[in-house]
Amino acid sequence: MTPPALDRLVRRCLAKDPEDRWQNARDLASELRWIQESGATAARAEIAKPPWWSIAWMAAAVAVLAIGVAGALWMRSSAAAEPPAWAGAAVRFEVASNEGTTMTSAPIVSSDGRSLAWLESVSKRCLLCH
Repeated sequence: MTPPALDRLVRRCLAKDPEDRWQNARDLASELRWIQESGATAARAEIAKPPWWSIAWMAAAVAVLAIGVAGALWMRSSAAAEPPAWAGAAVRFEVASNEGTTMTSAPIVSSDGRSLAWLESVSKRCLLCH
């Protein structure tokens, strides 16, 4: 994470061979000034720049979030759509059942509201006798 020039300076300070180290504090101070004036700006810009894959992940996350919000808004608007004119109006009708049958269940309305279903059972008396 450190700038390459600063890394080189520290390595030279820690060199095993005394001849490879800085000879005095003035040389070290001069090198630090040079890093500050020239290399630090470029090093900071390089460190601050995020890798390309993190930008790609952030873009993907923003896209998923935008799709989710758009889907939620679309579902909310379609749920709040105006109901058809016949919705909520009372409807009365009669259902004729076959002679000798009895309704054994409550009527069930289909999900689209267009059909009605129920169960009937035939009574035990003979229908042919009547």
